[in-house]
Amino acid sequence: KPFLTLGMATAGDWSGVWSTVNSILGECAAAGMLDLIEIVIVDNKPEDWQGDGVRGYVAAWLTKYVRYIPFTQIRGTSAPRQLVFDSAKGEWVACFDCHLSFKPGSIPATIRHLMKHRFDRVLYGGVLDNTLATTEACLTHLSLDWRGNMLGTWGGDVRGRDPAGQPFDVPNIACWAMLCRKDAWPRFHPLARDFGGEEGTLALTARYRGLKVQCLPMLRAAHRFDPAGKPRAYGTPMASIVRNHALALHAIGDTVRLQELYDYFAGPQRADDSSRGWLASRDANDDDESFLARNAMIVEHII
Repeated sequence: KPFLTLGMATAGDWSGVWSTVNSILGECAAAGMLDLIEIVIVDNKPEDWQGDGVRGYVAAWLTKYVRYIPFTQIRGTSAPRQLVFDSAKGEWVACFDCHLSFKPGSIPATIRHLMKHRFDRVLYGGVLDNTLATTEACLTHLSLDWRGNMLGTWGGDVRGRDPAGQPFDVPNIACWAMLCRKDAWPRFHPLARDFGGEEGTLALTARYRGLKVQCLPMLRAAHRFDPAGKPRAYGTPMASIVRNHALALHAIGDTVRLQELYDYFAGPQRADDSSRGWLASRDANDDDESFLARNAMIVEHII
């Protein structure tokens, strides 16, 4: 049984999967740790030529260490990532974006840390390090502020510059790297669809379930960002983005964030008022229970 499952969800990104998997295998082979890991690839678009490429790559070369799971029942980012955790055989599970290059020693150092802290209940994020000449631009976490139709704004803590540094508390993590014990994983909402709504709500759900939320400085990678104008693998209808946030916040009873969600997406400062019917604002006579109940009724009918 592997100690650590390293998983990724993909949808039409054969070259990204190839580079990410090779980065992981190369790191673990050099450290003599291949027997401690498994890799899980959940393909949310297995029907096109890129899906054929990923499937053929695994079948030809990697069946000993890699499992390929085609998954078309639900389109979106949350459900395939959740399947990574549900299908994992490891005690600990990491779910990554499928277009990363890990920094030298990152994965072995992470495994050694987890073995020393085997039973910790913590949700870890990593350090996004796209720089070669300096570490000053390393991104370690997200805030819990609304921006760009998501709950989180990038930030860099100086404690994340040292790859040998100790984990430290952060308000929020970005979902390019999520690491947690399988039996402590807070889970994505099962009704989430399309793209959006995971950042922020995952960290809040983790805390609601009694987990710490921390940055792990040794877990660091460069991330490939696509050029502007490239079509997304998933649709991003605003209704889905709002609904995904609302589902997760409602599930943990976070009335403060639900009101923030309304203010951000449907408040008077929003030039486009199309989203105002998707959520209920808090009335003066509302208690927490009635506020949550009214939003639950509305969220069920958004899409």
